[in-house]
Amino acid sequence: MKARGYGHITFVSSQAAFLGIYGFAPYSASKYALRGLAEGLQMEVAIHGVKVTIAYPPDTDTPGFAEEEKTKPKETKLICKTSGLFSPHKVAKKILDDTMVFSMHF
Repeated sequence: MKARGYGHITFVSSQAAFLGIYGFAPYSASKYALRGLAEGLQMEVAIHGVKVTIAYPPDTDTPGFAEEEKTKPKETKLICKTSGLFSPHKVAKKILDDTMVFSMHF
């Protein structure tokens, strides 16, 4: 990408990158870290024409989410219910649409 002078990297994080979530300390920490990586990388590659996007999707109705629900603490379930549950198709489309807009306008 640097040699070409353009490119786009998209990271998929989580809303947990903005706040710790009860019962998910390691998960939240990993999402904070991904956010830091994306923000730092964005500054480093911008001069080469490479763009970086990071998505923060809400809970997504996937097999992984269903598995997570089996052991999620009651308090965490209550917190997560406030954001809703979204279809993988909607989440993926939004991430791709936002990445394309970012690629074209910045």
